Amino acid sequence: DCRLRQALSRSRQTAIDTHEALPSIDTPVDHLLANDLLPYRACIDAGVSSIMTTHTIYATLDARLPVTLSPVVIRRLLRGELGFGGVVTTDCMEMKAIADHFGAGES
Repeated sequence: DCRLRQALSRSRQTAIDTHEALPSIDTPVDHLLANDLLPYRACIDAGVSSIMTTHTIYATLDARLPVTLSPVVIRRLLRGELGFGGVVTTDCMEMKAIADHFGAGES
């Protein structure tokens, strides 16, 4: 059983730790699809059973919400464009990237 951890998080490094703050990355969508997302697509094609999302905003995909909370990223990109049909989980929702900006109720 194979699981992919922190979808998108390792594709673009940032000095901001999601345990402490909410990072935002503005890589163009076409670059993400042609480069950064290739390893994720390969894992999905190989049958990965679950993916853990990251608490990072990818502004060119969804400027308002981090991947963890974004229907645009999870439904349209992960499920639609990349064809992932497995389980989507999150990292700890008490990390500051989420807790300081959205709170448990909204999350």
